[in-house]
Amino acid sequence: MTKRKKILTMYSENEYGMSVKKCCASCMHKELTGKLRYRKCLKHLCLTKAHNVCSDWEMNFPSRQAGASEGKVKRREYQMFLLEVREAEITAEEQGQQVEVKTIEEIRQLFEQEHGSIYIN
Repeated sequence: MTKRKKILTMYSENEYGMSVKKCCASCMHKELTGKLRYRKCLKHLCLTKAHNVCSDWEMNFPSRQAGASEGKVKRREYQMFLLEVREAEITAEEQGQQVEVKTIEEIRQLFEQEHGSIYIN
């Protein structure tokens, strides 16, 4: 039986109160490579594993912005309505019917007329 090294996981909090795991993946000095397991460190000019963290770690922009959004969550009913509309369009096309594909704006307007807002509160 082989023993695995236990990796100490450290976190940092951004200005929006979100915990960000300290690792190469969340560092501003990383450069993505074609491989998922390794990244290139632009500060040390070497390849490093994605989960590694060094003393020069600095939080990257996307991690600093996590939690900043005041986004809205779409209602499940709207998502199912959209799916039904798209499936009906595909089915009609497969049956050889001429179909005018509705825009997202048209579908949203239809849903809102029948059910109210597409968003949860």
